[in-house]
Amino acid sequence: MSYRIIASDLKTATFQILENKPITNGDDSTTEPITNVDSGTIKPATNLDNSTTTKSENISGTTLKAVFDGKDSITLTWSKVSNVSGYQILRTDQKNGKYKVVKTISKKSSISYSFKGLKKKKIYYYKVRAYKTVKGKRIYGKSSSIKSVTVK
Repeated sequence: MSYRIIASDLKTATFQILENKPITNGDDSTTEPITNVDSGTIKPATNLDNSTTTKSENISGTTLKAVFDGKDSITLTWSKVSNVSGYQILRTDQKNGKYKVVKTISKKSSISYSFKGLKKKKIYYYKVRAYKTVKGKRIYGKSSSIKSVTVK
C-alpha cells in the first residue's frame, strides 16, 4: 500500500491511499493495476500556529515578598503575571529542604496570601510560581526567588 499527498497547506492535507493488486491473466502473467482504496482530508495532530502548545508555553516568573505580621502570621505578596490561570505557593522549614505545595490559588488576579497559626521561633522558606492550564494540564512558570521569614 502506498500513500500520496495530493495537496497540503499548514492546516490540512488531502491524501489518497493506493494499493497494487496483482491480477493473474490466463497466460501466467500478472498485472498490477493501482486502485484507489481511500482518500480524504486530514488535519495535522499538532497545532502548527502554536496558539496552544503544552511544551513551550512561556510563563514568566514572579517576584515574592514575605512579611511577618505579628503574633503567628506571615503575609506573602508577589508580582502579577499576565495570561495565567493561578499561582502555587511552596514552603519548606529547612534551608535546603524539599518544597511542598501548601496553597494553590486559582484566582489569577490574587497576588497575596496570609498564613496564620505558624510556630514561634521557626524559620519558613517560601517561593511562588505561576501556572497556566492548557488542554487540561498545568504548565508551570519559573519559581520566584526564595524568601525566608522568622516567626518571632
